[in-house]
Amino acid sequence: MKIMLSSWINNLFWIALFVGVFFHAVTFGYTASWVFVFALFGLLVFNALTLLFPLFYIDVEKEDRIILDPEREFVLNILIKHRNNRVIYLPYLTLTLYFDHPRIKRSVKRMSFYQSSIQMPISLYGLPRGIYRRPDLRLKASDFFNVLVKSANKRLLSTIYVLPKLNDEATNLLMYKYLSPVLNMKKKDNQRSHEFYKLKEYVAGDNIKMIDWKATSKTQNITIKEMEFEKKKETFFIFCGSEGPHYEFLLSIFYTLVMTILNTSFFGVIDQTKYNAQVKQVDFAMLNPDNRNRQVLHELDMHVSSINNKVIFIPSFDDTLLTEIQKMGLENTVFVSVDQQKNFVVYENFGGKYEKV
Repeated sequence: MKIMLSSWINNLFWIALFVGVFFHAVTFGYTASWVFVFALFGLLVFNALTLLFPLFYIDVEKEDRIILDPEREFVLNILIKHRNNRVIYLPYLTLTLYFDHPRIKRSVKRMSFYQSSIQMPISLYGLPRGIYRRPDLRLKASDFFNVLVKSANKRLLSTIYVLPKLNDEATNLLMYKYLSPVLNMKKKDNQRSHEFYKLKEYVAGDNIKMIDWKATSKTQNITIKEMEFEKKKETFFIFCGSEGPHYEFLLSIFYTLVMTILNTSFFGVIDQTKYNAQVKQVDFAMLNPDNRNRQVLHELDMHVSSINNKVIFIPSFDDTLLTEIQKMGLENTVFVSVDQQKNFVVYENFGGKYEKV
């Protein structure tokens, strides 16, 4: 950790001021000029001595996990304090966070002289979706006149999760133009089947038409027949994150659909080579495109029952994949993708063959 001069442009004023005052004192010998020279010299010495305070004793504190909604302004308040709870003698501190992929930096500068702790607010608005583990942090100290500076590299011991953007307009278009018929495709769940299930004792509110008089006479208790209901046909939403030019756009549509508009628990993600049905909100920040996940489509019936409707989102949908899907014979399945202009391309099964809707 070395003390260095800041840029010469910032220091020209102070250099010119000291040289001018010293020249005036030597030339004219005024007492007031020499008093001003020594006062200015003492001030510059004190200014330099403040930077002898070591940055080693300064700690950076923040919570372990931070979850960000990219649509909202978020200010990360980082606490800077002395390790031994003493005061800090450094005049100014500048904190800079560095994020990789893409390379982004955010900075904030605060006066810190004779304070035991300082709140450093850094705006994280506009960070791309992703996960940022322990980003690099540079702490720079400068004197009162910004003549001398020194810096130290540290780590922010936090993990930052940036969620996908919400896209209500495009998601509503997909819902009402393409997916409404799919969401309305349900088996009869309010009709009774003809299959007998079991006998049970009558309770208030049961249908008296279902009383089994023969069983009632034997048991001397009113007994009714309970018939088996057909199970409700659910619709599962699945994101297959294969590589594509509009991966982030389609992911934002999927995220908006399942997390806000439908608020459904019947969804899953094909991540790399496995199907994940226990998706948490933070998992959307960690997804990455991977073409290996296409092979999971062949085993999808192992995870989601074939009797249920399935809406599968795939960023890259080409003729090769379409041919593979035709061979799979997936039932009750709709595929959603986008073209180069971000227009929705939806494939549905008509008579055993998938065609554009």
